[in-house]
Amino acid sequence: MQLTSQLCAAARPKKQPFKLFDGQGLYLLTQPNGRKYWRLKYRFGGKEKLLALGVFPVVTLDAARDGGSRARELLARGIDPSVARKAAKRGAAPSAGQLTSARHGLKVVRNVIARDPKSWKAAPLAEVPRLDGHLCFALYAASNHMNRLFVPFLNALGVTYPQYLVLVVLWERGSLGGGELASALGLDFGTVSPLLQRLERKDLITRDRHAVDQRRIVVSLTRSGAALRRRAQRMLGEFYCFLNVPVEELVDLKDRLHRFVRSAGPSLPAAGEAVIAMQPG
Repeated sequence: MQLTSQLCAAARPKKQPFKLFDGQGLYLLTQPNGRKYWRLKYRFGGKEKLLALGVFPVVTLDAARDGGSRARELLARGIDPSVARKAAKRGAAPSAGQLTSARHGLKVVRNVIARDPKSWKAAPLAEVPRLDGHLCFALYAASNHMNRLFVPFLNALGVTYPQYLVLVVLWERGSLGGGELASALGLDFGTVSPLLQRLERKDLITRDRHAVDQRRIVVSLTRSGAALRRRAQRMLGEFYCFLNVPVEELVDLKDRLHRFVRSAGPSLPAAGEAVIAMQPG
């Protein structure tokens, strides 16, 4: 019989640890001290192994099942989920030999080392990588997944994600010109303008003419917009807890992504010139 959230919550500690099984190797381990841990039992390389999936109720039954499904997907590809997790925590890509009994991933023809970057030539890959071997897809999937997780929390604030970013900039920097706000977000003003109109209708911002230069629009927070910051602080605390990932890892991931944006590709144009497409919301 599969578990329910009610059964998990109702489990009372005993003198000895005991397990409540959900199926496909997933179970809830209740310790004598009352702590409850999700575990996934699986076999890899002929050996029985355990994968920790978090602590109940921080990790819900549905979230634990999702974690089990992701682990089984890795197993189906010949990857040990425990080794993959350790490699991710180290922040380094594990070798194919560590992850799998068969060779997966890229076979790259290496270039001859040259001092002058202009003399470098791209070497073709020996084969097109699988979908999950594409960096672009990993970033795309992570972005979509993050948005799906974040949207319910933003709904509690009554704003969309692009609107939330506008508010974050104003909370950080105070009143700004429309062009300055667009530059801070990496957007063109034509994309920012409808966001500002919607935020103004929600009484979260005001748009006024600059006292000296009437051609400029100054965007400022209203009392309601400024007060929303405290609610956002509580919301973010709840969201980071919901993610069930150590804060240190989240900060490290953020820093790595910032470094990637700064260093990947050719030199970027000056601040304000780079335009990022974002659907107004």
